[in-house]
Amino acid sequence: MTLWDALSVVALAAASLPSVYFAAKTWTRHPEFARLSALLAGALLVHAGYHLTVALSADGTIVLAAEAASALLILVFAIFYWKGRERLT
Repeated sequence: MTLWDALSVVALAAASLPSVYFAAKTWTRHPEFARLSALLAGALLVHAGYHLTVALSADGTIVLAAEAASALLILVFAIFYWKGRERLT
């Protein structure tokens, strides 16, 4: 276990909390922003899971799957954010 990966798990999990809170508070009034915020929280938590698998020295296939899922969620978030940004301008 590396210190960097252990700290990354804690930092990414903590970073997802404001997004989860925002999604919960705005779900009824602004569902499009709530979904985007929930997607960001999910991406951060999956990326924390990736660092957890690295920190626990998991099997290479599991680490690769977690990394791929994390990258995919971040890409999906970026695409939806970009589409929403175009709509606001």
